Order: sequence, then C-alpha cells, then structure tokens
Amino acid sequence: MKVSILVPLLVPITILACLCVVAKPSICSVVTSGPVPNMSILFSASPNEVIQMLSNEHASYRSGAAMVAGSRKLGDAKPQLLHLLSDSDEDVRISAAGALLELDDTSGVGVLNQSLLSESDFKKLKAAGYLVTTGDNRAIEVATGYLSSKNASHRGTAVRALGKSKDEAVAISALSAGLTDTEGQVRLTAIFGLGRRAGTQSITLLRKVLTTFPDASDRTAAVTALRTQGTPEVIPLLIDALEDESEIVTTASQISLKRLTKRDPIPVGSAKSKAADWRAWWAEHKQNFQVGVSSPK
Repeated sequence: MKVSILVPLLVPITILACLCVVAKPSICSVVTSGPVPNMSILFSASPNEVIQMLSNEHASYRSGAAMVAGSRKLGDAKPQLLHLLSDSDEDVRISAAGALLELDDTSGVGVLNQSLLSESDFKKLKAAGYLVTTGDNRAIEVATGYLSSKNASHRGTAVRALGKSKDEAVAISALSAGLTDTEGQVRLTAIFGLGRRAGTQSITLLRKVLTTFPDASDRTAAVTALRTQGTPEVIPLLIDALEDESEIVTTASQISLKRLTKRDPIPVGSAKSKAADWRAWWAEHKQNFQVGVSSPK
C-alpha cells in the first residue's frame, strides 16, 4: 500500500467502519473487505488481529499491519515481522524492517539499506525515513536530496523523516526548509514536526509561524504544535495568539490554554479582554505553574 508518510495514517473512518462498531464483526473480516486496508480500523484492532493480518494474502494488508505493529510497539509480532523480512513484496519488507527498528531490533537494517537503492522514490524514501532515526548518514543524504524535489509529497516525506533525526542540526535544518515550502501540506508537516521536537529552537520557529505567516491554517497548526511542546514557555505565545485576526486561531489558542493550564472557567468576552485576563492570570501564577496540573481560577 503506497501510503505517503506525508498523509496521516489515521484516515477518516468510513460508513463500513461505523457499521462495524455497531455489529461488532471481526475486525480482520472488515478490514480485508476492500482492495486497500482501512488504517483507522487496523489501528483500533486488537494485538492478535494485527498479528493475524501480517499473514494476509494481500501485500498491502501485510505492509499496513507491519506499520501498525511497529507504531503500537507490539512485541509479540516480532517473530512474524522477522519472517516478513524475506517477503516477496519490497514494500512489505521495508514495513517489517521499520517496525522491527521501532521495537529496538536491528535485524532489518540490511533490508532498509538495500531499499535505499530502489528505483521507486516512495520505497527509497520510506526506507530512508526509518534509517534516519538510527543516524545513518547515507539515509540522511538520500532524504536530504528529496527536500528539493519537484514532487511536494516527496518533499513533505523528506521533511518528516529528517525531522525525526537524533541530530538536532539535521532535524532543525530540514524542518526550517519545510516551513518555507510553497505547498501548504509540506509546511504543515514541518510545523507538526516542530511540535514533536522539544526544545528552544522548535519553539522559536513556531513563534515565527504564529506571528509572521499569512495563512491561518499554518498559524492554527503552530498553536497545536506549541500545545504539544507542553512547556511553560509556550503559555505567553498562546495568550498572544488569542488576539489573532483569525477566529480559528483564537479558538485553538483558547482550547490549548485550557488544556495546558486546567484553568476553569476560562475568561470570556472580546479577544482583547480575554488576552488581558490571561496575561494577568499568568503574571500571578507563572512562578508556581506546572503544566497539566489544575490551576487556580
């Protein structure tokens, strides 16, 4: 299944999935009823059902199940994942090798290195994305080459992959490049990548997005990313965002502040009055503030 890393795996649940919840049939029987597995259902499947899917006759199902097994850290799936390293389908082999890496097993590194030479951009990037997390210089070089690709999906995939590098310089450089991309989806990939990467540099770049980017979608994503950072340093930035010209941004900021501070009730009124109220509250409580702990009104 050629699912770009740029596109979130948790796709909207279909009507069939909704019926599945009511009727409660076997997830394996539902997820294999079409030509492409529904990743939303796979992610909600039980560990045993995911492991069963690793033996499915369709390569796309085996590949999807392998990705889910790695993402969910299903240790019991390791024997089957090891077996899939010799699967006839290259994408399945890559997914299995990547899943094993997420389970701290390097048995599939050779498979991933081999796929760095693939003629398929998708497979080459997918393999590089897994290897980047190990600090593999060749994988970093391959992924970096795609930052200037004419294909926006490839650029986004490279940004996301490099953004997970343990090398701070490599990650921040790629995420910064993503912020300047002309394609909105690539920028969003970079913004959310910064949200997942804790640190002052990430917060500084997100502040830039929040205060200078013209697209409200980018600024809203920056609010979410700052909330993901989850540190006291982001509170003043979220308070400032309450006065953004976009209602979507201000709403996201209000929600983020409530979740991080646990303040209840939150102030109401005009954007200006709410921001002023929050600033006064922050000045009073910032010294003893702890994220996620119920705070005084």
